[in-house]
Amino acid sequence: MSTLDARHYDRVNSALFVALFLLQYADLHSTVTAGSLQVEGNRLLTWLGHWMSPISAVFAVKGLSLVALAALRRAWSGGGHGDDVAWLAFLGAALLVYLAVVVNNYAAR
Repeated sequence: MSTLDARHYDRVNSALFVALFLLQYADLHSTVTAGSLQVEGNRLLTWLGHWMSPISAVFAVKGLSLVALAALRRAWSGGGHGDDVAWLAFLGAALLVYLAVVVNNYAAR
């Protein structure tokens, strides 16, 4: 552990994951409830929308995003990388990106 003791690290890590989950849900909600004049800007969702409903594509991508983050965390902690502050910085950056996406989605209404 770089500069955080285990108890504080676990709390911060859990709080960031909860916040990330809530932002994923907000992104999902803002996309699913978007007005008919809004156009999906995510190319992956647009591409998947050709083979499944757009709502199903959004649910699939959001679910896979959360699973990927959980798997990355597990690999990071199990691989002896040791720099947990870097992991928290990564989660913080991901939160900022999702926050920008969610604010943009709701502001476009």
